[in-house]
Amino acid sequence: MPLPTIGIPTYEATIPSTGKPIKFRPFLVKEEKILLLALETGDKKAQYRALKQILTNCILDKVDVNILSAYDIEYLFIQIRGKSVGEVLEPVVVCPNCKTQGKMKIDLRDVSVKRQADVEIPFKVMFTDKVGITLIYPSLEIVENCDPGDAVGKANKGDSDTIFKIIVKCIDSIFDGDQIFNPKDYTEKELTSFIEGVPSESFKKVIDFISEMPRVEKDVKFRCPMCSYEKDMTLRGIEDFFGTVSPTIA
Repeated sequence: MPLPTIGIPTYEATIPSTGKPIKFRPFLVKEEKILLLALETGDKKAQYRALKQILTNCILDKVDVNILSAYDIEYLFIQIRGKSVGEVLEPVVVCPNCKTQGKMKIDLRDVSVKRQADVEIPFKVMFTDKVGITLIYPSLEIVENCDPGDAVGKANKGDSDTIFKIIVKCIDSIFDGDQIFNPKDYTEKELTSFIEGVPSESFKKVIDFISEMPRVEKDVKFRCPMCSYEKDMTLRGIEDFFGTVSPTIA
């Protein structure tokens, strides 16, 4: 006699970058196991690989998660997590004033993708009257190696290597009039050398595109249960939303 079939509900979400609706199911025990094992490692790359695997398992429509933007994956994961184990997150927060640990309630239902400005993707940047590039937002593969916001901060302090690595990965095409060059046909060194030769004014547009990429964000307020210390906080990205394996400093 076959074992009984367990009915699993389905839900719908929208991919932020495309507006395309998709259907998904909640986590099963096997996805919970993938997530817990990744969190226990403390390895950012392992955690992002787990995110991609969970989305691949849970999204019921045909979607290649490898080509989704990083913020698409973060947003969809939060939607799936909310329908799987609860839509209220309670991370442990350490008060910076009295060091008391307390829980903070975060409602995942109104988490949204924050955009600094609406831009058309691929984003075109002209270097001359004919020569320019088009850019796309970084994928999770890029973000798992370096957060774009951190990279821009490092570049402003003189460490430009990381920001150039992100920029060349975000190049969708290079063009000279009607002639199109596929960045996949060139090495990272060749692309970096090309970017190093662009005018400063145009390069600033590239930096602005990277630094102002959409992010999954939520504004929250922390209030210490012991000393009543209060602080406004903005949660960004998976680490902030799911840093529950260890206390988070407010």
